[in-house]
Amino acid sequence: MAYKYNLLALTAVLISLYVTETLAASSNLLPRATTESLGMADANVAIASGPSAQFINPAALEPSVELPVWEVSAFVAHTNSSFDRPTAQSAATAGKFETDSLSLVPSMAWARRLTSAIAWGFSLDVPYGSEIDWPDRSFDRALSPNNGDMAQRVKLGAVRIGPALSYRFSERVNLGARVFGQYVSALEANDISTVEGTGFSSGFQLGARLQDENFIIGSSYTSQTHTKIKGELSDIHPAFASALLAGSMHANIEFPARWQTGVALKINPLLWWETDLDWVNWSSVNDLTIVQSNGTVANAGKNLRHYRNVVSVYSGLRWQRNPTITWYAGFGYDPSPMDDRDTSPTVSQLRKTRVSLGMQSMFNNKLKFGLAYQYVTGHSRVVHSTVQDNGASSDTHLFEGTYANRTQVIGLSLSNSFK
Repeated sequence: MAYKYNLLALTAVLISLYVTETLAASSNLLPRATTESLGMADANVAIASGPSAQFINPAALEPSVELPVWEVSAFVAHTNSSFDRPTAQSAATAGKFETDSLSLVPSMAWARRLTSAIAWGFSLDVPYGSEIDWPDRSFDRALSPNNGDMAQRVKLGAVRIGPALSYRFSERVNLGARVFGQYVSALEANDISTVEGTGFSSGFQLGARLQDENFIIGSSYTSQTHTKIKGELSDIHPAFASALLAGSMHANIEFPARWQTGVALKINPLLWWETDLDWVNWSSVNDLTIVQSNGTVANAGKNLRHYRNVVSVYSGLRWQRNPTITWYAGFGYDPSPMDDRDTSPTVSQLRKTRVSLGMQSMFNNKLKFGLAYQYVTGHSRVVHSTVQDNGASSDTHLFEGTYANRTQVIGLSLSNSFK
């Protein structure tokens, strides 16, 4: 029976990879798919547990479990995004426009002990992703005689896969490392043109954990990655044929370095409280240049980015009510790294607040089932000036207005040991 559970869960994750859509989070940084992380609002870099700990903090991969252990997780999210322009400006019509998206984000991990001090594992996760599609694009239909929509659909996704290793130096100190390969896919489509491509890159993650009976300090650093995207530029509107060239294209996609540090305190024998600081080096993402087959820049004048570094704050509780049931709760706040100049309806530029609840239950056959819920508020932001909507010589005011979104996330997980 345990073998059947293992096969069913792993098959479900492999199938889910073919239907994955990604959720617009703060500048493409996604919540983790594990129910422990989702239930604690990502405040678990110190007390991360189970096989999935290796892509949260590889030092938390414990060598204490003798049998190999697997874990599969996924979250499903519904996002409602809105853009409100109360009055018409220049070529921009007035109105409130909304769009909904449904997303599925998976993860999977496997781990086992090598010695009493060493554990290793292998995992797949989706740390970055964004997708938004405006089915009613009347907010920009009045732009130019060509009826050229400058914002329609954008999709960006990153899947990481690779091994991790942890080493226990003593009862108090663990160190860990993970290396990963990364597959990145990107799409941008509007009535002017469509750009689509994929690429591969690599990176690493380092972790450390110091623990005592009443506290745990965890820290994890993930390297910046540089991915060269190669693909096609197509569907060019005839009015732009002199500037755009159908055929091959390339661009560099940068994902920033990330450093997370958390402190967990034991409030009583059943309850842990953790608070994390999450620093992301968004200022390194300063350019998105799309180069055409003839060497010219397809998005000249709109390729610079003006991001700033941010520190998010997460706080969560883990209450192990009894040996078979654990409860989670969390709160988080993510500042926005985006400048007004880079704003458009197809990027996520909002400050976000998260609240979450979760639980995990263990059955007699050692199968663990987890369930979590997270509500994310994208705080309203009024944008007065952006260069992403500019025409050749003038400001169209096309993307100026009030942006907001709301997301509800449900996460599920299964974990068991191989026997």
